[in-house]
Amino acid sequence: MRAKVLRERDEHYMSLALTEAARGDWRTHPNPMVGAVVVRGDAVLATGYHEAAGQDHAEVVALRKLGMQAQGAELFVTLEPCHHHGRTPPCTSALIGAGISRCVIGSVDPDPRVSGRGIAALGAAGVVCEVGVLEAACQALNAPFFKRVLHGLPYVTLKMAMTLDGRIATVQGSSQWISGEASRAEVQEMRRRHDAVMVGTGTVAADDPRLTVRSGDGPRRQPLRVVLDRRLRLRPEAQVFDGKAATLLFTREACLGEGVARFAGRDIEVQSVGEGDAGLDLGAVLRRLVSSRRVTTLLCEGGGELAASLLSSSLVDELVVFVAPKVVGGRTAPGPVGGLGVGEMAEALSFDFVSWRQVGADLCLVAKPRIAATRGG
Repeated sequence: MRAKVLRERDEHYMSLALTEAARGDWRTHPNPMVGAVVVRGDAVLATGYHEAAGQDHAEVVALRKLGMQAQGAELFVTLEPCHHHGRTPPCTSALIGAGISRCVIGSVDPDPRVSGRGIAALGAAGVVCEVGVLEAACQALNAPFFKRVLHGLPYVTLKMAMTLDGRIATVQGSSQWISGEASRAEVQEMRRRHDAVMVGTGTVAADDPRLTVRSGDGPRRQPLRVVLDRRLRLRPEAQVFDGKAATLLFTREACLGEGVARFAGRDIEVQSVGEGDAGLDLGAVLRRLVSSRRVTTLLCEGGGELAASLLSSSLVDELVVFVAPKVVGGRTAPGPVGGLGVGEMAEALSFDFVSWRQVGADLCLVAKPRIAATRGG
């Protein structure tokens, strides 16, 4: 009975730490979102969260509120305290120096520089460690971070907007606007929360998007704009190449020299990757985004062909679909997913709905592939 009461107590304070962690609001990338709570007895002495890379970690933020003095107190933290010198000193040293007697940790940090070492250092200094409290929730909060560290891939969100009859444009190619103003504002917020936004040639040619954050209450954190242009067919005058945000263009090796020359003197980086069966090797693109830019979260706003390639390659972690209460009809009006499609219903990709809600006049559906759990996503 006593163990159950202690577990419930630990889970209560860890839930407070999770609430603190969420205040990071994805501004922490490439670092994870982390929250901490300092407790003595049944009293919360201080709380803290990691605000941005390069700033104090959650544990230190909380301890500074106590003058770095917390003799005999407990610390609840959503992720294992670091034990290495990065942009900031090791958190383990701060905890030991402050006199923390017990450290309750939500999840081990997958980063090899930290994994298990922080816990070992605290234990060696006499700090009692309890690991795995609300572990699933702590890992889910930072699913993108875990995926990047463990698999070398960003967490991919595929965004679609379609009509009730499953069309993304009319038979004449008109697509502005399918979704309503509230949904478009939501997409602006989604861009702000992601490290990068990716589109293919077709979307740029048809819609000429800017892919920047132009509204919202939060800071105007501009994502990296990623454009896939295998044959260098896009006009340099397209808005995505306007220089108002960092832009990375991927093309095939044969077009690399021409691409570099075309955008010389502009804030456009051109890289080449290998080719797959239906265009550029998307797996290689995603791995390059991690290795060269440390992209943790990637929002894909491309059209049907890019969607089909990502889905068929099992590269999508989350699907966000805005369904507008409109019907356009037409046998040749395009749908949200192109490609060849499957021949039998048994071959269809399966998803689980995560949430659904109304956004203005539209419906926003969020789903995750059932295979995501096997990939650590």
